[in-house]
Amino acid sequence: AVYPLQTIVLVFYFLCLSTMFLIRPIVSAITDVRGKAPIYAALYFLPLLTSIHALACGLIYWFFPYLSIGISMITNAIHYSVKLDQSFKALIRSSLLEVKNFVIISVHWLLLAYGIIALGHHYAFLCLIPFPSIFYILTVRFTDPAEFREVEVRQN
Repeated sequence: AVYPLQTIVLVFYFLCLSTMFLIRPIVSAITDVRGKAPIYAALYFLPLLTSIHALACGLIYWFFPYLSIGISMITNAIHYSVKLDQSFKALIRSSLLEVKNFVIISVHWLLLAYGIIALGHHYAFLCLIPFPSIFYILTVRFTDPAEFREVEVRQN
C-alpha cells in the first residue's frame, strides 16, 4: 500500500518539473517577463523535496495516524482559544449553534477519528473523539489569564 502512495508524490514532482520546463518559457515569452529566480529556486527545491520524500516517506506513512491525532487536538485547542468569550456557556453555544464553528469542530473530530481508526488498536477508542473539546470547555475556567493578573495585582 505504501508504493502507490509514495510514487504519486514523485510523479507530481516530475510533472511540476516538466511543466516548469515546458510551459514557463511560453508564458514568460507571451507576458514578456524574464525572471530567472523562480526557475533557479525550483531547480534547487524540487530535487531536495524529491529526495526527502524518497528517504522519509516510510516514516511519514508510519507516523501519519499519530500526526493526525496530534494535529487534530492541537487545532481543536487553537480553535477554542481564539474565542474572545471563554465562558462555559459561550463556548457551548458557539460550538453547537454557529454553523461555521460546528463544521470546524466536526472536521477536527473526523481527523481524530481517522487517526484512531488508522492505528487499528481498538474501535472503542472512538468514544473518546469529543473528549478534547469537552476537556477544553470544562477546564478553560482554570486557565483564564485574567484571574492570574488579578492575583498578581493583589500581591503587589
